[in-house]
Amino acid sequence: MSYNLKYFFTFYADRDTRIIDGTPDDYTCNISQLDFAGSEIEILAQQNPIQINYQNTSSNKLEPIIGSECTLNLIASEDFELEDLYTENEREFLVEVYRNGSLIWSGFIIPDGCQEAFTFAPYAISVNAVDGLGLLKNLSYVQNSGDFYLGKQSFIDVINACLIRLDAPSLVLNTCVNIYDVTMTEGDAYDPMAQGFVNAERYIKDDLFTPMNCEEVLRSILEEWTAVMIQSGGEWYIYRPNELALSGDLTFRKYLDGERVYDQPTFTPDLDALLGGESEGLILAPYFHINIDQMKMIDRPYKNASMAYKYGSISNLEEELANPNLEGAFDGCPGDPIGPCDDVTIPGYTKTGFMEAGLYPTGGIIFYNQGDTSPILTDFYQNNNLIPVIRTISSTDRLRFTIDYENPDPLFNTDMNFVISLYDGLSTYYLQADLSWVIPVPGIYYYQVRSDIGEGGTLIVETAPVPISGDVTFRILAPTGTIRDIVYTKISANIFTDPGAEVGEIHTATQRGKFTFVPKTIDVFNGDSPTNDFVGAIFGPDETTLTTKWNRRGLSESILAEPYEVDKEFLRIAVEETQRLYAGPFVRFEGSIFGYFYPVTRWSINLVTGHFMNLSLNYDLQQNICKAVLGRITNEEIALDYTLTPDYGATTRVTVKGTTP
Repeated sequence: MSYNLKYFFTFYADRDTRIIDGTPDDYTCNISQLDFAGSEIEILAQQNPIQINYQNTSSNKLEPIIGSECTLNLIASEDFELEDLYTENEREFLVEVYRNGSLIWSGFIIPDGCQEAFTFAPYAISVNAVDGLGLLKNLSYVQNSGDFYLGKQSFIDVINACLIRLDAPSLVLNTCVNIYDVTMTEGDAYDPMAQGFVNAERYIKDDLFTPMNCEEVLRSILEEWTAVMIQSGGEWYIYRPNELALSGDLTFRKYLDGERVYDQPTFTPDLDALLGGESEGLILAPYFHINIDQMKMIDRPYKNASMAYKYGSISNLEEELANPNLEGAFDGCPGDPIGPCDDVTIPGYTKTGFMEAGLYPTGGIIFYNQGDTSPILTDFYQNNNLIPVIRTISSTDRLRFTIDYENPDPLFNTDMNFVISLYDGLSTYYLQADLSWVIPVPGIYYYQVRSDIGEGGTLIVETAPVPISGDVTFRILAPTGTIRDIVYTKISANIFTDPGAEVGEIHTATQRGKFTFVPKTIDVFNGDSPTNDFVGAIFGPDETTLTTKWNRRGLSESILAEPYEVDKEFLRIAVEETQRLYAGPFVRFEGSIFGYFYPVTRWSINLVTGHFMNLSLNYDLQQNICKAVLGRITNEEIALDYTLTPDYGATTRVTVKGTTP
C-alpha cells in the first residue's frame, strides 16, 4: 500500500517588497491517491488557492490537540472535476503542501469537504483536507488488527499507537517535555515520555470491553504533561508552553514510527520571531502587521487549576483459571464422543463424583442434565487454579467471571450451576445469586443463573468485594431445573480492585488573591499511585517501580508554593504549571501578520511586554498573510496553595473557598 502522485499545482506567494530583488516563496501542492498507478496531472487553481487553518476556538494556551485543515480552491477542467476526489475512505487522498521545496503541511481530503460551483464555466471547486488529528476521535485505541494493547507501554508508545491508527505515511514526531521522576535519567537526550510507562489496559473503558478512542487517550496524556500537540513544518510537535515561555531554544527529541531518529536524535530550532510595524524595517520587524486589524485584549486569570486522576476499573487482565478455552478434552467412553460419558477429562480441571459430559461437535464441552431439580454439590469439575484475592483498608479485590455458552435446545432454557467459594484457612464464603459472599448457616452453597433460549451467549459475573483475603475455588456443576443440557466454550476469570467509594483523586493549585474564575476540572487517566493495583499507575524506566516524586528539569521549586517540596507529585506539577500560565490577566493579541512563519513560534511584539505563543492561525499562502491569535505566556513563580482531595465521582469543578489576599 502506497500513495502515488495523481494531481499537482504550483504558485508563488506575494513577496516582502522591502527586500530589493527579493525572491517570492514558491509553493507546490501534491495530491496523491492510495495505490494510484496512472500518470500525474497538473491541475488549475483559483486565486488564493490554499488556506491553512489552525483553530483553537477556546483560546486556551493549554488546548492539548490543535488540529488543522487545509482548503484547496481549484478549477474544474477536462482532466479534473469534483467527482475525481470523491471517496468514502477518509485517507484515500493525501495532500502535501511544499514551500520552497520543504514540506509544511500534510493531511487527507475528507469526503464531505468537497463542493463545486454549478453556474458558469470554468467551475470553481473547493476541497477540504484535515491533518489527521481530527480523525482520531473516530478511531479506537486498538492495534490495526483490532486487538487490544496489553501490558506496559511508554507514553511515547501510546502516542505513536494513536498516530499509527491513521494508517498513513508517517510524519516525524518531535517532543520537548522536561518533567522527570526521580527514577529517570535527565538530559537533552533522555526523554521522560520514553522513560515513563503506563498500563495499556487503562485505555479500555470500565466495562473492560470497549476501547477508548485515540483522541481521548492522546488528550489525557498531553493534559497530564501540560503539553500541546500541533503539526508544524510537516512534522508533529509536542511541547510545553511553560517551557516555551522561558526559552525559544527548546531541544526536541526526534522520533519516526515510535523509534528515535539516531542520525539526529535531538535538535534545537530557533523558535523566536519578532513582530512589528512595516515601517520599522527588516531588522526591527522581520514580520509586520498588515490590514489594520490588530487588537489587544485581556483574558481573565484562573483562581485555581484542578485535575482529577480517575483510577479506572482497577484490573488485572491476566487469566486466573487454568485452560479457559477448555481445550484438549477427551473422553474414555466408547462410541459417540458427544456423550453422555462419565469419563471425560478436561485439562486444567479435576473431576469429583458422577458427571456426564461430552465433546460438542462445534467446540466446547457439553454437560448433561441428570434430571435433578437442585444441584448435587458432591459432583463437580474443579479448576486446578486457586485464585488469590486480597482485602485491605484502602482497596478490595473483586472477581469477574466470563462464561461463554451455547444452549443446544432452541425452545427451552436451563439452569447453569457453579460453586464459587472463598477460603482463608478458617472460614469459607460462598458467592450468592445477588453476587454477595456469605457463610451459609444454613443457606445456598452455589451460584445459579438461567441460560438464554437457543444459541446462548456470554454470562458475565462480577462479584461483590471479597470480605476476606484468601483463595477462590471455581467448580462446574451439572445443569438443573429442566431436562436440558448446556455447552461451555470458554470460562475465564480476572481480578479487579474496588477502591471503595473513591473513584479517584483531585489535585488543585489555588492562587492567592481576589480572583474568582474557576475552570472546569480536567479528568486524566494516569497519575502517581501508592500501589500497582491501580490501572492508571505510572511506572519508571524499569516498568516495575512506581513513580512518586518529579521535578522540572533545571528549575528549583519555589517556597511560594505551599506546602513546600523539593520534588513533587506528577499531577501537582501539572496543576501548578497550569496556574502559573494563567496567573494574572494576560494579553491576547489578534491581527494579520505578513510573512510565513511556523505554527510553533515564540513571538516578541514590539511595544508589547512579554512573549507570545500561537493560539489559532489562518494562513493565506498566496497573499503571504496569516490572521493570527497570540496569547502571552509566562512561567513566573507565584504564591500557590496545593491540595489533594478524594474524588467521589460527583465533583466536576473545584469551587472558590475563599479569597485569601
